[in-house]
Amino acid sequence: MLTNETRRELLNRAKASGFPGSITDVFQAADQGIDLIEQHQMQQQQEQEMQVANTPQEQEIGLREQHAMGNTQASMAFPDVQPNQSFNTVGMAAPIDIQKIDNQGHLVESYKNVPPGIQDLPTGPSEGTIIESPASYQKGGAKDDIKKYEVPEDLVGKVNRGLDNTININPRVYRALEDINSTIGEPNDYRNLVGYEQQLDYARFLSTKKDESRSASEIQTQMISDNSSKITTSDIKTRAIDATIKSVDKLTDKEFVNFNNELQEIAKEFKGVKSMSGAMSSFYNADLSGIEKYRNKMGLSRKEVLNLIQPSETANIFEKGKIATIKKGLKLKKWQKGGFNTANVRRNELKDAINLVVSKEPKETQENMKELLLQTNYLENTMGYNPKAYGRKYTNSQASIDKIMFKDLFSQRVDSLGKPQGFSTTQKKYFKRLEDLGLPSDSTSFKRELRSDNPLAAVAAMRMVYGRSPYPLPDKNKPDKIFNYYDTQYRKNVKIKDKTLSKERFTEGRNTDFKRGGIRKCKYGCW
Repeated sequence: MLTNETRRELLNRAKASGFPGSITDVFQAADQGIDLIEQHQMQQQQEQEMQVANTPQEQEIGLREQHAMGNTQASMAFPDVQPNQSFNTVGMAAPIDIQKIDNQGHLVESYKNVPPGIQDLPTGPSEGTIIESPASYQKGGAKDDIKKYEVPEDLVGKVNRGLDNTININPRVYRALEDINSTIGEPNDYRNLVGYEQQLDYARFLSTKKDESRSASEIQTQMISDNSSKITTSDIKTRAIDATIKSVDKLTDKEFVNFNNELQEIAKEFKGVKSMSGAMSSFYNADLSGIEKYRNKMGLSRKEVLNLIQPSETANIFEKGKIATIKKGLKLKKWQKGGFNTANVRRNELKDAINLVVSKEPKETQENMKELLLQTNYLENTMGYNPKAYGRKYTNSQASIDKIMFKDLFSQRVDSLGKPQGFSTTQKKYFKRLEDLGLPSDSTSFKRELRSDNPLAAVAAMRMVYGRSPYPLPDKNKPDKIFNYYDTQYRKNVKIKDKTLSKERFTEGRNTDFKRGGIRKCKYGCW
């Protein structure tokens, strides 16, 4: 005789599986030890055509292609899987079950309800066949204590559904991110939140294992503390996201709306900003005082908020330096209007750019080149302190790369009859160096970088100009030779007959370690 609890369980399973028959038949069969619902589910799986991944390419793609097309009920067999070969669910759109059957027909490894984004699942020491099939997830009890949210209609297709077709982040966080991206004119990018969602799903998945005594939240906390997660997201950023997401729930709906409005006002300052210096200027203009009370209620420190700002895993040294500079500035800022000097940021950006460009030089010339580039930047833009050197329309960047100079750098060489002969060996060398620095090497894109006052592009262009000179670099310890080299190989302004003021500025730069200097006026401009 079935108990009421057993009947309720059968009823729920029948609804979840879409069992087409009578629930009375289910009850009667269960009394005789027959599970009609399981038979129905097995029949459905058999009706779902089992695909076979025979080639290496098919095995590499796996079910991802089917999931991308919306077919999350697909199954696939991977024959002849070698011992200890690992599997993953990166790129999946829904949880799956993974089983390995050895060549004797024995089940040697089984993973149930594996969420998307998991890497390096071991498949055991035996050779055999891997079967990937739709997950038959059973909602967890007390151990699955991570808060879950149904996906609202406006986010369907925009966010990745996880275990039991839910998400783990409050939908209002996704909407706030959409609002910010819309304000600054950028497309929505949920990559960081997707990685965090996957980590939470992985914790929930582990909590369902029979030999696991910890709850899902305890497992996820351990992942954060010891970086044991298999999700490939930045450890520091993941911790910051974790602290922020959990703290957001401390705000009421009304408080969150007001908090979101404050974020929109700040975001307006960043609309159309492309350069890092522009971003710093935007921070300078932004009034951050409105978010302080919400940050306090959420219990977030400034450090936890600033840890949300992290360079990408592929960022170069210069990009990482720019991010570090931003964070230094924000630490000094009193979360109110003003608080730090954009010129200091520009100076640090130029110094980082010079160090990166010089690192590509042969070791024996690095010191001489560094001194030459430092001096050139001081004479052209006072090492970032001259605001008039930025945002100029008549020349390209704070490096003063005029039209003639730019054309010389990026135009093909011609013969005596004016017929193009292609780019020179020297040009090709420097184009390759631009690419090594993460900069474009075509003239149109590179000019765009210069026009945005990209400091790395400006310093790289300076180096290209000096690369056109047939003369060797001047010794860093011979100031007169450095000045003459700059004057004849870079500035090339024949209108300036009297070099007295220029030499004074040159000396001023060396004596002040290229720090803030006076901006003098002269008839034809000393820059």
